Amino acid sequence: MMQLRIVVQVCSYSLLALTCVGRSSGDSSSVFLLKDDTNHQWCAYASKAAWQSRVDDITARTVAGAEYDDGQLVKLDVSENDESGDWLVSDHYTVDREKRLVQLQRSIEVIPDRAIKEERYSIKNGRLTKDSSVVRSMSNNEIIAAPDLSTPSLRVATRVSDFGFASLIGDRKHLEEVLNAGSKCIQAK
Repeated sequence: MMQLRIVVQVCSYSLLALTCVGRSSGDSSSVFLLKDDTNHQWCAYASKAAWQSRVDDITARTVAGAEYDDGQLVKLDVSENDESGDWLVSDHYTVDREKRLVQLQRSIEVIPDRAIKEERYSIKNGRLTKDSSVVRSMSNNEIIAAPDLSTPSLRVATRVSDFGFASLIGDRKHLEEVLNAGSKCIQAK
């Protein structure tokens, strides 16, 4: 079997791009994903540069990153923004050793209101429990009252299989195909 030196990426999404800071390790890896709405497909990339180039080419609105440690999926980051640029949702999922989602940290940036809604959820046996919710000012990060904050209603995943890109990241065969070929696309569900 081929030995690979992979770079672990810690990612966050802004309105235009997923920004990553990496560190080298012999047994960790990351895969970058994007949803190509025009071609109705999800694509995975082993290289941040190739992924970023494609994100820019198609102006991808939904992007993701899957982080692995010793071949085990440990973290999923998914970000989506609307066409007008009024909001951005960034989801950060923690995955346990049995490939189950166990926690979600969601950040919803509402640009016109200059506010960020932060939510934390626990996930157990496929059930979602909201642990906390707070709204902060974008200008000074202070907690604010925002009862009429208009946020998008996006689905929350409770299983890895809920993601349209699950087959690209969920098993070792597809992960190795992405890492060896540099990229792979599948039809979106």
